[in-house]
Amino acid sequence: MPKHTSFLVLLFSIALSARLTFFFLVTPYEPSVQSNLILQSDALGYHLLAQTLVKSHEFSYQEGGAPDCLRTPGYPLFIGFFYLLFGAKPWIPIFFQLFIDSASCVLLYEILLKFSAHRIALFSSLFYSFDPFLIFFSVTLLSEILFIFLLLVATFYFTKAIELNFNPPSKRAICIAGLFFGLATLVRPISLYLIIIIPIFLCFFLRHNLRLFLTATFLFATVFSFTISPWILRNFLSYDAGFLSTSGAYNLLMLYVSPMEAEKRGLSSRDAMEQLSHEVDSVIVRSGSHPSNLNAFQKSKHHTDLAIHYILNNPTLFLKHYFLGIVHSFASLGTKGFAEALNLPTEEGYFDIKGHKSLWVTVTQFLNHKTFSEKVIGATIFLYLLIEYFCLTIGIIVSWKLLNKRFLLFCLMLAAYFILLAGPFGNARFRLPALPFYLVFIAVGLDILYSKMQGRHLRNQQSRQTTTISL
Repeated sequence: MPKHTSFLVLLFSIALSARLTFFFLVTPYEPSVQSNLILQSDALGYHLLAQTLVKSHEFSYQEGGAPDCLRTPGYPLFIGFFYLLFGAKPWIPIFFQLFIDSASCVLLYEILLKFSAHRIALFSSLFYSFDPFLIFFSVTLLSEILFIFLLLVATFYFTKAIELNFNPPSKRAICIAGLFFGLATLVRPISLYLIIIIPIFLCFFLRHNLRLFLTATFLFATVFSFTISPWILRNFLSYDAGFLSTSGAYNLLMLYVSPMEAEKRGLSSRDAMEQLSHEVDSVIVRSGSHPSNLNAFQKSKHHTDLAIHYILNNPTLFLKHYFLGIVHSFASLGTKGFAEALNLPTEEGYFDIKGHKSLWVTVTQFLNHKTFSEKVIGATIFLYLLIEYFCLTIGIIVSWKLLNKRFLLFCLMLAAYFILLAGPFGNARFRLPALPFYLVFIAVGLDILYSKMQGRHLRNQQSRQTTTISL
C-alpha cells in the first residue's frame, strides 16, 4: 500500500475510533435510548418522514398526511435508504454516519494538502477528528454530518478549479462542485444562497477575465439550479410556490426574533417562541382566514411579515441579540446534551445561556445549576475551545502571508456565510457547517506555536551543548 494511502487509512481510523467509542458509550441501539434520547425534536421528524417515504412514498409525517414543506428531502431519503434495507432502526443510519464523518476528515486533509504543508493539513484533520461536537452529532439522527460531508466533497472539486485558475480544464470540477453544493442544499436549505456567494467569489478573482468568469458562473449556477429544481418544481405544482422550503420564514421568526422578544417580555426563549407561534395564528385570523385553511407556504408569509415587523420596530435590540447569538454559538459547551447522551446526572429544568444580562451572571448561574458531571464536561470542552480559538486568532492574522490567498478567501467566505446565516439562536449545532472552513486558520495558528516551541527547544539544546563544551 502506498505511503500516502496508508496515512489516509490511519487518519480515517483515528476519526472512526473516536466516533465508535462515543457510539458504544451512548448505545443508540438500545430501545430505551432510542425512544428517550435519539428520537426527540428534529430527529423524530426526520424519522417519521423516512418511515412514510418507505411505506407509502409520501413526504409527510404519516401516511395520507399533509406533505411537509419545512424539510427538504435529502436527509429523510438518506435515512429511508437504510430503513428500506434494514427496517426502521435509527441506530443503523447513525452507525453509517460515523464512517461518513470519518471520510469527511480525510477529505479535509486532502483539500488542505493542495494549498498547505503536510503538518497544517494534519493539524486540521486532527482537530476535526477530535472535535467534541462533531463526535456528538455523528451519533444523532440529525442532518449536520451528511451536510458537512457533501459540502466537503463540493469543496474538494471547487478547490481543484482554484488550482487550475478556473481555466477550461476546470469545467468538470466546477460542474461537480455545483452538483454537490446542490445536493447539500437538499439536505439543509441554509446553503441555498451559495448560488450567489460563489459567483461573488468568482467575480472577485476573475474580474479581469470576463470570459472565464461568465463560463465558470454559468456552469456552477446551472448545475446547482438543476440539482435543486425538482424539489422546487414539486412545491410549485403542489402549492403554487416556487421556493425550496418554508424553513427560511420559520427560522427568521422563531430563531432570529425570539431571543430579542424573550428579553423584552421577560421570558425564556422557548416561551417566547410559543407566544410568537400563537401571534402568527392571531394575525392569520385577523386577516380574515384561519390557520387550518392555509397551506404551509401561505403561513410562511405571515411568519416573515411578523418577523420583519418586530425587527424594524427595534433594530438595535435585534442586532444586539444577533451578534450575541453568534458569540453564544461559539461559547456553547453543550454540557446537558453530552451528559444525557452518556447517561450522567443533569441539571433540573432548563439553563438558557441567553437568559442573563452579563457574563458574570451567566457563569454564576451555570455553576449553580449544573451537576458535577456537567461541570467536568464543561471544563473539558471549554479548555478545548480555548485552545482552538487562541490558535484561530493567530491563524487569521498570519495565514495570509503563508498560504494561497484565493483558497483562504474561499474558506473565510464560506465560514462567514454559515456563521452569519445561523443567526442569533446561539447553539453549537449551528456553527458546525462553518467548522471545516475555519479549521485551516486554527491549524496555521497551531503550526506557528509548534514551530516556536521547537525553535526554543533547539536553542535550549544548543545552549546546553555549548555550556558542556566550555566546561
